[in-house]
Amino acid sequence: MLKAIVCNPGINAMVGLILVISSGIEIFENSELGVVGSHHGVFLFGMMQTLKCLAELLHGLDSLEKAEEEREEKRNK
Repeated sequence: MLKAIVCNPGINAMVGLILVISSGIEIFENSELGVVGSHHGVFLFGMMQTLKCLAELLHGLDSLEKAEEEREEKRNK
């Protein structure tokens, strides 16, 4: 069950977005200081996590589309 949660691209994308939003707020609030802090690294990690999960979700949607096309071809024969 833990593996299903950890490997779920939807949950990982949501976690990535939460990291991006929360660290983005922190960056915006501290932008006047001009200091690079840990929130910048969290922002980058959140962006990479979100993009990775987005790629996985798009791949899954592409696979579903191909399966639907194959099913339509078999139905038409």
